[in-house]
Amino acid sequence: LDPYRHKENQTRLLGMGPKDNIGGEGGSGDKSQASEFPVLAPSSKDYYPTVAINALMRILRDPTLGIHHQMVVQGLMFIFKSLGLKCVPYLDQVVPPFLHVIRGTDPSVGNQREFFVGQLGILVSIVKQHIRKYLEQIFLLIQENWQYPTMVLH
Repeated sequence: LDPYRHKENQTRLLGMGPKDNIGGEGGSGDKSQASEFPVLAPSSKDYYPTVAINALMRILRDPTLGIHHQMVVQGLMFIFKSLGLKCVPYLDQVVPPFLHVIRGTDPSVGNQREFFVGQLGILVSIVKQHIRKYLEQIFLLIQENWQYPTMVLH
């Protein structure tokens, strides 16, 4: 296999190449996210979780795909539960967009925000003390949502 072609295939698979068509025509167009995850060989044990998390995060960052965000978060939590504390290196890429999605959810639409906050609780239980970096943002989110009766435990 040609080494250039192999690297090109890996880059495209991870959604970082110029031929990225997974998100529609021309991909997401945001190449600032391109170096988010290192290019790994398929033989690496982190390869498949990295590819899956990368794909799910592209969906989560796209507000036009909001109807899929609940399933994306479920998928992320499944991966994080499977990885256990090995998911800690992914927190920087996952938590800020996840908190942004929670903030952007309309509280009057069903129980979507309640679901997201519950999933955030699961995430905290998985990563334990490694969530410290985001505690200020999480507490601010809780304070912002304290006014909604569905968010307060009965």
